[in-house]
Amino acid sequence: MKWIIVTVVLLIFVVLFNPYGETRIFEGEKFGLSIGDSKTEVYKNLNKFLAGYKVGNDRIFMLIEVPPGSESYFSTEQGYGVFIEPQFHESVSSSFTSDDRWIFYRNANFKDVIELRFKNDKLTEIYRNKMLLEAI
Repeated sequence: MKWIIVTVVLLIFVVLFNPYGETRIFEGEKFGLSIGDSKTEVYKNLNKFLAGYKVGNDRIFMLIEVPPGSESYFSTEQGYGVFIEPQFHESVSSSFTSDDRWIFYRNANFKDVIELRFKNDKLTEIYRNKMLLEAI
């Protein structure tokens, strides 16, 4: 009986005092990205930035919509979402930088999100929704 009480107290302590959920950065820097950086500067530093969120064998993914003509490649119908692991080559894709929200998923998990938000081609917010009991 005593161990049940201790376990419940520990669980309550962990849930109440573990910082988890949403965090937002509107000024300053995080893992090499600074608020106010251009999309091109952010793109060049994405590998370093996202590496700061990886622990062990973690991987970072993006969700894309299956484009017409590639259904057989993805084994999914056109219009469905699939996770891909981006490589961020040196040249910036105009279709990538045209978006004002860049959303990344740690280990392809919808509850473990890193989002970069832009306005007028400048980074305005680094948003993070992390998992309960996550170290970073």
